[in-house]
Amino acid sequence: MMTVSHLYNMHYNDDAHRRVIGGFEVAIHCHHYSARLQRTLESSKQVPGKPLFLQAAEYVFARYLPRFFQPEQTIRDKWKVAESLYAHLGYGKLYLDEIEQGIARTTTSHFVEGWQAGFGERIEPMCSFTEGFLQGIIYAITGNTVYVHEEQCKVSGHPFCLFRVDQQRVAPLAHFEKHPVDFTQKISEHAVFSNIDEISIIQSFAEMPIHGNEDGLIPAFGVYLAYTPVDFFNLVSILYMENMRQKNLFGAAKRLLVDTAENCVVNTFGGFMNSQEWQQLVVPQIKDAQDPLFGIIALMKVLGWGNLRVLEFDLGERLVLELLNGYEALGFRSFRGLGSHPQCFMMLGVATGIMELLYSEGTYQEKFGTFIAEETQCIACGAESCIFEVRRL
Repeated sequence: MMTVSHLYNMHYNDDAHRRVIGGFEVAIHCHHYSARLQRTLESSKQVPGKPLFLQAAEYVFARYLPRFFQPEQTIRDKWKVAESLYAHLGYGKLYLDEIEQGIARTTTSHFVEGWQAGFGERIEPMCSFTEGFLQGIIYAITGNTVYVHEEQCKVSGHPFCLFRVDQQRVAPLAHFEKHPVDFTQKISEHAVFSNIDEISIIQSFAEMPIHGNEDGLIPAFGVYLAYTPVDFFNLVSILYMENMRQKNLFGAAKRLLVDTAENCVVNTFGGFMNSQEWQQLVVPQIKDAQDPLFGIIALMKVLGWGNLRVLEFDLGERLVLELLNGYEALGFRSFRGLGSHPQCFMMLGVATGIMELLYSEGTYQEKFGTFIAEETQCIACGAESCIFEVRRL
């Protein structure tokens, strides 16, 4: 079965549990994760994180935007397509009516919402993703390589974010070689019993009209969601880890990326579990203490994170998850080939955070750090699937 939205040719494949828009695989993440990932990179003193964010976004959207062009469209039409796509994916409201004069604006922002929810105001502009998005779409529409600089930002109290285009660029567009990697499609059945009807939950959530509203945002499940091409997340992770490894800081970088996802999950799925959708669709099926775990896994599948199943579960103490087609491992293989280390840092943090959320006591802050996880095998290293083992500390 394939659930399809004709606008932007969006579909959810419930065999692979992956989402595709315009021929590109995308994943749904919330504003907590987006902002925390940016903060992790840009607060690093050893690696210039902002250029990595910019390069990844520029590369992805220079390739992505043309998928939505029609032969008869004018340049003005194409700017409107870019505005519409930005809003549809949930990044915010983008105005390009002055782009030919070198000015762009946003009045709402997925990343600003995430930053303000987790960290409050800041003085310097923070919309690095949008700078890269603009650099990519300007190249896609005009063929010009430019720099885009944010001059004012809503995060510091301005009424809108203001971007200026710098035409004085000699550096080429960011480019990364990518080779598609096939994976074996399997039907995943949990090895542990639950009362959750996963198929019905997945179908109900997959059929929801999740896309940007009139403000270009996706408020759902108690958070703000956004669709992002998985190539963006993969490149950000790969480039960050490679730069940190050159400084002999691979272990520290891994911990930071895992912590980013772990912290996000405790907040994000905590929001999901307080949402009206969770109360209506999942709560009536919960009969035993293990059932919320399976409800969350069903949601993870709907988000396009891949085909997950529970191999082992000791209530409140230990969890073993298998991921058959995780976008992190397959993304690493496509950009870098076989690796020597597991690469699923986001999913490692997610697996840890789920157990903390469900089976630790106290506030969200007190739950954090009460479980630890290890990826014991990874597709990036040549295995058929990725395995995550989580245990209580």
